[in-house]
Amino acid sequence: MPSVTWKPIDGRYYAYLNECRYEREKKGPVTSSTYLGSTPERAAEKLRRLVQDEGEYSRLVDDLYRKRPAGKPPGSEEEKAALSLRRLARRYESPRVQEAVKAALAVLQGESY
Repeated sequence: MPSVTWKPIDGRYYAYLNECRYEREKKGPVTSSTYLGSTPERAAEKLRRLVQDEGEYSRLVDDLYRKRPAGKPPGSEEEKAALSLRRLARRYESPRVQEAVKAALAVLQGESY
């Protein structure tokens, strides 16, 4: 079943259509990734040409807009770790978890805790 993903490349996100199918010659699955575009509008236009089934097309366009990341992708390992820690802080409401996340963020940002 095809799916839409946004891949970070050179500081921007680009939409790709991923498909996995079984090939008898290779006796295993084969994955292909097709570039759709850098904006949701361009990606939807390209999906229209690639996907024939109307139900599949509408599901993929919904995924295209729902999965689109906001902002630019993080550049360094520290930025990626800080982003993950902030997501953890939003997910868990426990004061103990909040304190641990705050301490880890302070260490990453070079502040003394």
